[in-house]
Order: sequence, then structure tokens, then C-alpha cells
Amino acid sequence: MSWIVEVDWIDASCDASETREYEMTGVVRARTYGVLIRADDKQVSVAGEVLDAENAPLTYRSVTHIPRGMQPRIRKLRKFE
Repeated sequence: MSWIVEVDWIDASCDASETREYEMTGVVRARTYGVLIRADDKQVSVAGEVLDAENAPLTYRSVTHIPRGMQPRIRKLRKFE
């Protein structure tokens, strides 16, 4: 059984323009919602779509993989069947 989750995590960011040190904003937080398909010591993976065709294995689409170094915090919202 899987869960629909909210994952709050620290995202990487890139600013292509010139930025002065005092203008740097620091940490960027991201929030991802979807079906939890993996949560181990290396990463958390959340699928935005689940394809369940007859006589075929469950398939996931639009998967976000969040390395544990980005400090993901998982909040279970409800069971997904």
C-alpha cells in the first residue's frame, strides 16, 4: 500500500544574472505532492501519475527524485490504493 504525500525539501537554485553577495536569498524550499514510491536512506521518490492498465505492471510517470542530502520531510496525507 502506498501513500499520497507532501514532501517539503531544500531545492537547488541557479541565478544566471549577476548577483551581489547581499542580494543572495539563501535556501529555497520546495514542496512536492504525489504518490510515495520510494523512501530509503539514499532518496525519496514521488510520482505525479500512476498508470494502472489491465494485465500490465503498475507504471509511474512524472517522478521527482529527492536525494536525502536535500533534507526531505515526508507528511502522509492519505492512503493510496
